[in-house]
Amino acid sequence: MGHGLKGMRDLTIPWRPRRWLRGIAEPSEALRVERLLAIARLVFAVVAFLAIWLDPTEPTRYIGVAYGLLVFFVMYSLVVLLWLRIVPAVPAWFSFTAHGIDVEWVAGILSCTEGPNSPFFTFLMFILLEAAYRWGLPETLWTVFATEALLVGEALVLAPAPRGPAYLFSPGFDLNRFILRASYLILAGFLLGYLAEGEKQLRAEVSVIERLVRKAQVRSGLRGTIRAILEELLRIFQARAALLVAREGDGEGAYLWEARRDDPRGEFWLAVRDIEPSELGAYSFPPSARSFWMRNSRAGGTPSQMVLGPEGRRGPPLAPEAFEAISAAEPFESLASVSFSLPEELSGRLFLLDPRPGAGRESELQFLQRVADEVSPAIHNVMLLRRLRSRAGALERGRIARELHDGAIQSLLAAEIEVNQMRQHDEPARADSLEQVERLLHQQALNLREMMEMTKPLDFHPRELDGVLADLVEKFRRETGIEARFVAGGDDLKLSPPVCREVVRIVQEGLVNVRKHSAARRVEVLLEARDGRCRLVIEDDGRGFGFSGILGYDELERTRQGPRVVKERVRFLGGELTLESNPGHGARLEIVFPQERAIER
Repeated sequence: MGHGLKGMRDLTIPWRPRRWLRGIAEPSEALRVERLLAIARLVFAVVAFLAIWLDPTEPTRYIGVAYGLLVFFVMYSLVVLLWLRIVPAVPAWFSFTAHGIDVEWVAGILSCTEGPNSPFFTFLMFILLEAAYRWGLPETLWTVFATEALLVGEALVLAPAPRGPAYLFSPGFDLNRFILRASYLILAGFLLGYLAEGEKQLRAEVSVIERLVRKAQVRSGLRGTIRAILEELLRIFQARAALLVAREGDGEGAYLWEARRDDPRGEFWLAVRDIEPSELGAYSFPPSARSFWMRNSRAGGTPSQMVLGPEGRRGPPLAPEAFEAISAAEPFESLASVSFSLPEELSGRLFLLDPRPGAGRESELQFLQRVADEVSPAIHNVMLLRRLRSRAGALERGRIARELHDGAIQSLLAAEIEVNQMRQHDEPARADSLEQVERLLHQQALNLREMMEMTKPLDFHPRELDGVLADLVEKFRRETGIEARFVAGGDDLKLSPPVCREVVRIVQEGLVNVRKHSAARRVEVLLEARDGRCRLVIEDDGRGFGFSGILGYDELERTRQGPRVVKERVRFLGGELTLESNPGHGARLEIVFPQERAIER
């Protein structure tokens, strides 16, 4: 390959719309387009019938044929609309057939109303709009030329004797008006087609990128997300293989994700491995080559390349030596690549081996850059959420370990000591010791049950939040003997599922603290919504905290007081926390958070 790369030159390819994206992006788009056109066709047919009915000067000839065509077109439009309402998909032949019938009908009605000089010549605008909306620029221009040729042919067939091309230059045809209107149609067709072409191309690109971003799902995990995205990229670009080199932060280590499908219908497989710092050179290219495409002489053609810089503009060609390392590691005939970078977070490069032949166009490399710009943050978000979940799991496991060590394990050791001492006591003392052991075991059974409740996943509808909290408080009353009640008030609560789960966890944590530390006889839980804000209050008549007065979130953080887990959950809700303590007379925990942000979450 080294000799073939020596003759590489910059490849100049004119811009062409990426029509191949449309079928990939919107497989069901054809049915939606045809249904909209069917509605427009029916409206157009009815309006055309009314226009000719109300105009006493038209049609001037073949009156019966003209009205027959109008009635046929109205019925045909109605039948097509009803048929499209029931079919699940549009056959491949339907669009061209329907468009051909529309063109023939317009040409036919014009031939009954003075041909090209008819005032109904503007009916041609409908079929131009139809072609532009359905396809794009080339088909719209073809519609213009085909219709004008059809009109000329009909004019010659219907011309009075003697017929022939000379009729086009006779006073009865008005060639100048025909040429002027034909020019207007060509201009209108070009503008409509050009605008439709750009809109469809943009729509297809957005649809493809949106579908790729949707592949980044936290529940699929990092491997599942990258697998889904690379598999989709292989299908979109019809590549043989894809290589994704990714590096987090400024670390020297990197990962290589390799996805292949050697046969278009074969099995897709994915592998990942670490890349040593010494290997990174094979996959590293200068920042000036944000994206590039190159073809090797083994492809049977002239070695060539296309390089685009960070702004999507053409850059200088790369030296042949830049490709030597990767070509030795991954043989290919053609290669498309793009880099991605989130400063200080994630960077890397994507390689597509042997992509579709058009992948070397400037517009397609620009599209590849947009794909990288949109998809790389989605992958990074999955990585961050995965990391946060791992850390949250580690924190939760640490909390459970501390609870077991400080609670159940210590109590069981104390029970062991009590049992050991009972051997040396007389009967009355033994009875007291047994009662103490019983209390210890009962207390730890409650602790373990609460830990199980705290780790159990919560799955309920937001409308059930009041019922879930009421059941939780009632269960607490039965198991502890502490008088407890739940009060719901105010406006209707409208919270997202994640926020509802956080509210339940806060109440669980608050009740656990009441049982363990407050020695309270009564506790009340209040949840209400007023004026777009939610308020959660947990109040008891126990011993209170180690301070007297009211402290806010910042003061609690500064003095390191208050329940830590509750403070973390309040921060997640974006709310305000107030803790009031009256030693010997109880404590009051109040949380207020905006309902709108809670819905967005």
